[in-house]
This record gives sequence, structure tokens and C-alpha cells, in this order.
Amino acid sequence: MRSRLNVRHLLAFAVAQSFLALIDQGKYTDAYTLLPDDAKAMQSQDYWLKYMQANRAPAGDVASRAFQTLTHLDMNPNVSHTIALHFMSAFWHSKMSYMEEVQLEQGKDGLWHASSYSIRLLSR
Repeated sequence: MRSRLNVRHLLAFAVAQSFLALIDQGKYTDAYTLLPDDAKAMQSQDYWLKYMQANRAPAGDVASRAFQTLTHLDMNPNVSHTIALHFMSAFWHSKMSYMEEVQLEQGKDGLWHASSYSIRLLSR
């Protein structure tokens, strides 16, 4: 379900921006350490680093990134604790457009934590 950003989502958006800043700086290990334990259990640090080196690193520095959508990944958006933020991105080393996704989950502490990152090339 798509949604507009409310105050709660703005906090998640800020976490996503900080998480993306680490990725943009090539600090993939630092980004991985921020993932919650359940996300780390689903993908090893070695897998994460290989994914980032193969999929994100070749694109190079960010030329632009624009927020596109917020999607609730839980069944009931009124009690959603997992969301995905989608960004349309362009990079200096590529003339192609990409869609980046940062999934965030709201922890028991009430704070948002980045739990997943993916990047995909958009067709022309």
C-alpha cells in the first residue's frame, strides 16, 4: 500500500537517509552493523559485502536521488512496523536510472532501523 509521509514516516525517512549516506560513502560494513539482528540472520556480512560490491559500487557517486514511494509491507498499515522507501537515483558513472529500496522496521524501542537495501537498474 502506498502512503504519504506522516511524522512517523519522516523519522523513518531520516534513518534511511543516514543509512544511504553510509552506502554512498562505500561504508558497507558500517551499514551492515546497523541492521537489526533478524536482518543479519537472513544475510551474512560476507553476502552483504559481495552484493554491495557487485551492485552498488559500480554505479559510483550519487548524482541525484529522489524519493518516490513509501510502501507498507505489513498487512495492516495502521499498525505497520515495516515499510519500504523507494528512491529514483542517478549516478555519475552510469547514464542509466536506478531504483533503490531501503526497508525499515520499527523496533521494540519504537525507533526505526534500516533492515534491507536493494538497487536495480530500470529499463530504458
